[in-house]
Amino acid sequence: MDERTIPALLVLIALAGLLFAMYAGWRARGRRQSGLPAPAAPPADLGRELAVADALYVATTTAGRPLDRIVVGGLGFRARAVVRVSERGVVLDLAGTPNMFVAASVLRGAGLGTFAIDRVVETGGLVVLTWLLDVPGGVAVDTYLRVTDAAERDALLAAVASLLPASHGTGSTGSVDPNGRNPRS
Repeated sequence: MDERTIPALLVLIALAGLLFAMYAGWRARGRRQSGLPAPAAPPADLGRELAVADALYVATTTAGRPLDRIVVGGLGFRARAVVRVSERGVVLDLAGTPNMFVAASVLRGAGLGTFAIDRVVETGGLVVLTWLLDVPGGVAVDTYLRVTDAAERDALLAAVASLLPASHGTGSTGSVDPNGRNPRS
């Protein structure tokens, strides 16, 4: 045996173990979240379109916890996206998944963020939509989108803000979250 064979085999075994641990962790997260529903499909009548933006879907996480990814219903993976805001809510058209609908009645905020899971951008470089998954009592989640066109980003935020009940304002609950955004501004 060559003197490099044993170290190479040890590295391969360590890498295989790491890949298995990642796979097992992903599966365990899916099992823990199995009670969460997938987002609804868009209704036939969305009403008047208020804004459209091309985006990169980064992640959906538990609200206020930008490192706690939600993996159910196609929300677990990054994707190219088209985000459409209409009078009835927000449609997330993520590449490779069925369109998802966030009804205006479950929207809780819109703001800007800087990081989520494994994506860090300039201050305010992510659009963050806070909404409730449809379970008894609701589960608040944050959806992070990278909209690079400033005009589209501003139009998207304004359109979502117009759908929010006056009591919710913009952003999510609390004064400043761990993502460094002030949800009330």
